[in-house]
Amino acid sequence: MLQFRRITWPLIWPVTVLVFTIQLILQLKIFDQVYLFTQGSRVDVNMVMVFYILRQAFQLNKGGLGAASAVVLFLVIVVLSVLQFQVLRARGQR
Repeated sequence: MLQFRRITWPLIWPVTVLVFTIQLILQLKIFDQVYLFTQGSRVDVNMVMVFYILRQAFQLNKGGLGAASAVVLFLVIVVLSVLQFQVLRARGQR
């Protein structure tokens, strides 16, 4: 266990940070599971940001609101990714 904590883990930490960041982005962009499960039920039951963007832009014909929501989602992803990357990178350098 000591070998893993002192040798192996610091060597794989950069890859772990990258995987955590990519997973954060993918979880914020989840769409297909929600779309498939809510196809026949109420729309507002499982509303996620990407589904909201699709609904505003294409189903309700509010392209401006959909585009603005997409920009907000992009900014949220960028901010959270940078924060997570900085926190995990600082933790890895300790």
